[in-house]
Amino acid sequence: MLTEIGPKKFVIGGRIILQVILAMPLLYIIYMSIFQKSIHHLNKMAIRDWAYIIIFLIMNILAFLQLLFLPFWVTIDDELKTLEIKYLMLHSKIVNIYDIIAYSSTTIKSRSSSCFGMFLYLTGGKQVLLSDLTLDNYTPVEVFLKNLKVENKGEEGFSFLSYFMHQ
Repeated sequence: MLTEIGPKKFVIGGRIILQVILAMPLLYIIYMSIFQKSIHHLNKMAIRDWAYIIIFLIMNILAFLQLLFLPFWVTIDDELKTLEIKYLMLHSKIVNIYDIIAYSSTTIKSRSSSCFGMFLYLTGGKQVLLSDLTLDNYTPVEVFLKNLKVENKGEEGFSFLSYFMHQ
């Protein structure tokens, strides 16, 4: 039996729109700092402009990495005992039960809210984050893994930086 888990409503569109919105001020500030030199453009203003460029560039890179590395669809195949993890901009991964070493639950905290999720630890040191951040409901994956008696490592802390480093 196939169980499909899709993205949260409006998440994909919202993340793409966020990427465009973050790119517009970055491009505008770069344009203004390079091509619009005037008499009033002092060194302090140039330092401020480059600080804005660096801040918007970092925000743009982080938003892009989230679009790149966070899965938006998961298909559970109970008969073949596989998970098909689909990304927005990467190729799908078909994960066999023998490729999964363990899983753990995690909490993703932001300034205004927190989301819950789970890490899949795969062979080769890879990790996959399945969470409420992008998926509508990741709990069928947890039930699937419990039924197959995959090791549960318990609760673990979360950091986007360490997650992106294990991709």
